[in-house]
Amino acid sequence: RNLQKKLIQLTRSLHLESNVKFVKEIPHQRLISSGILSACDLFISPSLTETFGYSGLEAMAHKLPSVLVESQGLCEIVGKGGLVSKAQNLESFKNNILTIFRNPLLKEKMGKEARRIAKQFESGSGVDKIITIYREILKTHVGRSRRLFLFTG
Repeated sequence: RNLQKKLIQLTRSLHLESNVKFVKEIPHQRLISSGILSACDLFISPSLTETFGYSGLEAMAHKLPSVLVESQGLCEIVGKGGLVSKAQNLESFKNNILTIFRNPLLKEKMGKEARRIAKQFESGSGVDKIITIYREILKTHVGRSRRLFLFTG
């Protein structure tokens, strides 16, 4: 919540209120059917609590580059389809957003890469890919004394 307040203040200080829209939760079906993603230039998520982030994957499927923070599961797969910032580092987050906006060729390249990555999760293979990613995370980041609980649905 604190980061969101800082981002709103930053948007105001840069006089970007007419160009930036902060939205609350959008029901999944509305997100897909509304065309909102097609109207966007960039997927930005400062969430420190988002686990995998299907909304981010759907944005990637719409060729949207992503700007994320390290704490998100999506940052494990975004690759060259976006930029990842250190958690709680607003300056890095801001610079990553500006880097993409100031470089249309980079934005286009990242968007194509985001789409390529998202395609790997289509046609029912997404669950298998997610399980593979979780296993990789467990092997590299979670010690034997810790447990990882996955909640779905």
